[in-house]
Amino acid sequence: ELYTGEEYFVDQETDLIRAHAEHYLKVPPQVFDLDKLSKKERFLKAVISTVRGENTEKVTADFCKDLAASSVTPACGAVHPNVVFYNITSRWASRRRAFEGLLEYYELQADEIMSFGDAPADETFLKMSGIGIAMDNADPVAKEAANFITKSVEEDGIAQALRILYPLS
Repeated sequence: ELYTGEEYFVDQETDLIRAHAEHYLKVPPQVFDLDKLSKKERFLKAVISTVRGENTEKVTADFCKDLAASSVTPACGAVHPNVVFYNITSRWASRRRAFEGLLEYYELQADEIMSFGDAPADETFLKMSGIGIAMDNADPVAKEAANFITKSVEEDGIAQALRILYPLS
C-alpha cells in the first residue's frame, strides 16, 4: 500500500488489503499499477502486510532492513492479531515529532494530554502523555508504557477509560 495525503493505492486487492481497508482504514484503496504511479505521486507512507508466522514475515523484515533512509515500524491489528503491518515512513517522521508538533500547535503541555495506543510504536507518546492508556489487546510494550489499561477496542475500551477517569456526576 502506498499513501498520499488524501488516498492510498495498491497494485491488486488481496484478502489482507481488504481486511486492512474494512477493519482499520474504513476507505477502499485505489487499484493502480504502482510502478507507473510512483513516478508521478509523492508518497507519505508505505505499508506492507504479512501474516505472522509465515515465511513472508521474515522476507518482509529482511527487505525492510535495507531501507536506510526509512523508519520501519511493525504493528499488529486489533481485529487481526495474526497480521503484521510494516509501516514505512521517512526517518524524519516519528511519533515523537508528531506529538511535539501537536503540543506546539495547540499550545499544550504533555501532561495535559491523554493518549491511547495498542502498538509498540505507540510507546513514545504513551510515555510522554500525562495519561497514557493501552488497550487490553495491546502489545506488551504499549501496556508497559501506559499508566492505565482499558478494555479492548472491540469492548469500547476508550469509552470505558473515559467513564472511569471522568465520571459524570
